[in-house]
Amino acid sequence: MSYILKPLSKYPFLKARECVKALYLNYHYPGLAAPPDEEQLMNFSTGNKVGLIGRQLHPGGIDLSDNNKVWGIKLLDKTQKALKTEQSVFYEAAFTTKCKQFVCRVDILKREKSRNVVVEVKSSTSLSFPEHILDVGFQYKILKEVFNDKPLVMYLAFLNKDYVRKNSLNVKELFTVIDVTERAKAVQGIIEKYINIFSKVLKDNSTPEVEIGEQCTKPFKCAFYDYCWKDIPKYSVWNISRI
Repeated sequence: MSYILKPLSKYPFLKARECVKALYLNYHYPGLAAPPDEEQLMNFSTGNKVGLIGRQLHPGGIDLSDNNKVWGIKLLDKTQKALKTEQSVFYEAAFTTKCKQFVCRVDILKREKSRNVVVEVKSSTSLSFPEHILDVGFQYKILKEVFNDKPLVMYLAFLNKDYVRKNSLNVKELFTVIDVTERAKAVQGIIEKYINIFSKVLKDNSTPEVEIGEQCTKPFKCAFYDYCWKDIPKYSVWNISRI
């Protein structure tokens, strides 16, 4: 396995599939990233709200991140301490591989007698392939090292677009939950291939050349958009409809 300069989390990993330049800048020049705009903040807020509602699929857990106030090494340490207790359900638990090169946070973790259950909650209304599968696949890569005493089962929960609320909110009907364990296993080879490519990019002494394009704004605006587009006039061919 190739060497990663510092722990790689799933969001830079997924973004790097679209643009290795974004990955390189994130690791070597993070100060060039722009703060999220109003639209992005709104999307984050929506995602967070859906995530909080999704916790009701497995209620009674503890939020190890303390509402996103605990993160990084502190969250990793807090997770390990929490796993030594009798608590069975955790939200935002953080894990890393033995080599310390890969990290992830888990929306929902439930420890059962015969298995460990992980649920990734999405605010979308359908499964997005391959993004969602690579998402849970990246988590599986890390978690299979941590939970090797009993089977690890991965679920993906996304909003049911046909759900109609009546009196009270029915969370089990609000979400469509599917078992993606086998699919997460199936993409391990692809994930390793990407990791080898990204490792070589990160160890390079120069920023990779990547032309501006759809990856700058889809599926969301890149944090390095302003930097990469700094030489493009305010009005250019990019303002022409459908370009």
